[in-house]
Amino acid sequence: MGSLYPAGERRSSSRGALANGVTRMMTNSMVVYFAANFMHRIWGLLNSDIVQLIRRA
Repeated sequence: MGSLYPAGERRSSSRGALANGVTRMMTNSMVVYFAANFMHRIWGLLNSDIVQLIRRA
């Protein structure tokens, strides 16, 4: 006796798991990218304010 599911069913479920993994990885990467981009902009803004304060003193 073979498995209870046809071969096509197993492939699609493994592809679904692979697609879910890739989607999760891409989502996490996008979150990290946007967080890093936001922090970089804030850092640049804070540094420019500090430089202006030093120049005024």
